[in-house]
Amino acid sequence: MLALFLTPEIRPAIQGNIPAALLDAPQAGNGKSLLAEVVALKSTGTSRLM
Repeated sequence: MLALFLTPEIRPAIQGNIPAALLDAPQAGNGKSLLAEVVALKSTGTSRLM
């Protein structure tokens, strides 16, 4: 989760490919979508996922 939060801010400093993040959980309703929306809101200023 920490890497997911930090990647958008440090991405300009990294040359080359950056691995994608995968949100996984053992069951539905664990907050994967909420986590993705929080990261999107923090990084882009909007909660709309593309």
